[in-house]
Amino acid sequence: MTTAITGRIDIVDGFDAFAAEAARRGWADGLPLVPPVDDLVAKFVAASGLGSEFVLGRLYPSGALCTVELLAANTIMAGAPAEAMPLLCAAVSAVADPAFDLAGVNTTTAAVVPAFVVSGPVRDELEIPYAHSALGGVACSAPAIGRALRLVMRNVAGQVAGTSSASVFGQPARVTGILTAEWEERSPWPSLGVRRGVNGSSVTAFGVMGTANIIDTLGTDGAEIIEVVGRSLALHGLEQHG
Repeated sequence: MTTAITGRIDIVDGFDAFAAEAARRGWADGLPLVPPVDDLVAKFVAASGLGSEFVLGRLYPSGALCTVELLAANTIMAGAPAEAMPLLCAAVSAVADPAFDLAGVNTTTAAVVPAFVVSGPVRDELEIPYAHSALGGVACSAPAIGRALRLVMRNVAGQVAGTSSASVFGQPARVTGILTAEWEERSPWPSLGVRRGVNGSSVTAFGVMGTANIIDTLGTDGAEIIEVVGRSLALHGLEQHG
């Protein structure tokens, strides 16, 4: 049975025994985990199109190298589909880029998390929501895919509440993550991925604090809508400092 970080362990008593061992070792996030047995890990690695020891990047604050095999084990534990492995590999590589500053995101006192926006055909292939309730509430694979990334943050990057993570309150997205997609058919612009130089399927990572309700009933052109967005976002600053 492949573990999240330290090799393999043998558990013969099934699901409950694995859950208990995972909790003891600090791999768990409070939700049920799927045991990442060897044949499943091999299947998920194969789905990535990469080798098991291929390094996707160095993740902080632990500084550990995230291999495809480690990602596969955490993806299985999260209950995400094997078909999501190429997307997950890209997402891990994105946050491992030094420009993203994953160490700052994972250790800050704030409640920031990496959020991911998917563009291109993979959006529909994995049924990632982009229309109604795109940030949560649709029965789809997005929460499990987001959770896989969160388990990687815990078990490979080493983000542990109260020790390496100084976040005061945390937030629910530190369990299920934030993963959504662009509603490209309704946008007057090329997709975010295309505008950033990637044709086809892509994923873009952001550091975010959460969500905000922005209700526009009056805007009739771009300038008016941007004003509504700007005033709505500024309101949070007024609430904190006013």
